[in-house]
Amino acid sequence: KRKSVNIKKVRLTGQNGQQHECHLTYDIIEIDGQHCLLSFYEKIKEENKIVDPPREFPAEFNYLVDNSLQGVCIVQGDMHIFANKRFAEIVDKTIDEILETSPEDFINTLVHPDFREIVGSRHASRIKGGQAPHHYELKIITKSHGERWLEFYAQQIRYNGKPAMLVTVFDIT
Repeated sequence: KRKSVNIKKVRLTGQNGQQHECHLTYDIIEIDGQHCLLSFYEKIKEENKIVDPPREFPAEFNYLVDNSLQGVCIVQGDMHIFANKRFAEIVDKTIDEILETSPEDFINTLVHPDFREIVGSRHASRIKGGQAPHHYELKIITKSHGERWLEFYAQQIRYNGKPAMLVTVFDIT
């Protein structure tokens, strides 16, 4: 069965009546045998689509991210600064290994050789503020030399006041 993240561009109305364009990322997850909706709204702030996530997340939100079927990581500058458990499982690395690996090394060691050039050029374009597809599929090679297909979504955000990249992935093997 193919898993996929659901992403939609939506228009929301705030309490003051002002409308905002947002990206809605959502999926159904299971917590203690109960099906729950996990969703993220990201306000589209400017033409370059940089968004401002909340500065602090409540414990409930952290619980949901840590138990999501969706792999989530944040890249800022030349470092991974966050990865959830599911991201680590999908890419077959520990969270510490992810946080110690630069995005470039990650691309060169994890991304399948058939996809390295295109993924590397898209990453470089995003870092420079250029245009690159936000949503696509790619193949990786795990530590144990297995191949996995991922559905990949990257969105520029501001994290702690600095530009960053929010990356979400699903194993669609």
